[in-house]
Amino acid sequence: MKVNELIESRQKDWDELERLTARLGRFSIKRRKPEEVARFSALYREATSDLAHAKSYQFPPAVTERLNSLVGAAYLKLYRSNGLNVDSVWRLVFYDAPRWIITDPFFWIAMTLFWGGFVGSFVLALYVDPTLPQRVLGAETVQGIERMYSVDVDFGFGSRLVAYGGYIFHNGSIGLKCFATSILACIPGIYTLLYNAIALGLVFGHMYSQSVGVDVTMRFNEFTTAHSAFELTAIVLSAAAGLRMGFSLVYTRGFRRLDSLRRGTYRATPTIILAFVLFCFAAFIEGFLSPGDLNSSIGSWNVDSLTYKRVIMWASIVVLFVYLFVLGLVQIAPSSRRRKGEESGE
Repeated sequence: MKVNELIESRQKDWDELERLTARLGRFSIKRRKPEEVARFSALYREATSDLAHAKSYQFPPAVTERLNSLVGAAYLKLYRSNGLNVDSVWRLVFYDAPRWIITDPFFWIAMTLFWGGFVGSFVLALYVDPTLPQRVLGAETVQGIERMYSVDVDFGFGSRLVAYGGYIFHNGSIGLKCFATSILACIPGIYTLLYNAIALGLVFGHMYSQSVGVDVTMRFNEFTTAHSAFELTAIVLSAAAGLRMGFSLVYTRGFRRLDSLRRGTYRATPTIILAFVLFCFAAFIEGFLSPGDLNSSIGSWNVDSLTYKRVIMWASIVVLFVYLFVLGLVQIAPSSRRRKGEESGE
């Protein structure tokens, strides 16, 4: 089909989408009839495809400009018209966000890179080459980490409050580096993520090795156990969000780079927010619970501090699993059925 014939055949749908966008006005799209919303969504997807064709096959500038404006206006109405209310926030937090995160390939890429680097370097440092941490990180760095856990330190409330702020800054800076460098065509972000994963794996492998005293290993284990699940997951999420946005600049799918970045940012927003929340939770645990002595008695049972912190760690893992995988997987099937229904016109 020639370009002129294609434009002529699509004019009717463009006009209908324009009328529907204007008819929706300032009202939430959730208040409209289901049939009208389904038709609006279908027309929006078709117009988005037409815009990609317009840029690929060099449609007349006036037609391309109209499609740009039309898709932009429909996008704002479809994704930003719901307003801030309890229902929309609840749906975003517990319905859309988990599904978006676990169906995002960049989440799985970041997860694989981080845990592959962490576990690999941990095994190498612990079982294969005990000198590897000193050669990679430097002897002074490794000795400094050992000195940190060579004595028991009891923080007062004021010191723990200061530590909480410091941990937010320190952990957040690692996440920010992974996020910011990932936007730069992805490659620097992958390097930053792998470097942090390998460095952490080497530290953990060294601290659990026989070259470190048992007391030092126990203090290290007790301090790092409780907050590790939230902190390490937040690093992965930060990198995943950055990779999503960085890739949108490289692979635009026919959109202008700025428009593609906006779409990537919209999809990455729940990942960024969750990473920030997890960094805050991890810093709270690290500042107030990790350095504390939680020994206590429950009836006739004496529960040591490390056991409490392991309970916190496993509770954190369960919370993350339920939020990301249980809630996310529950929503994938219904959303897939809705998309198939819209495509078949049901």
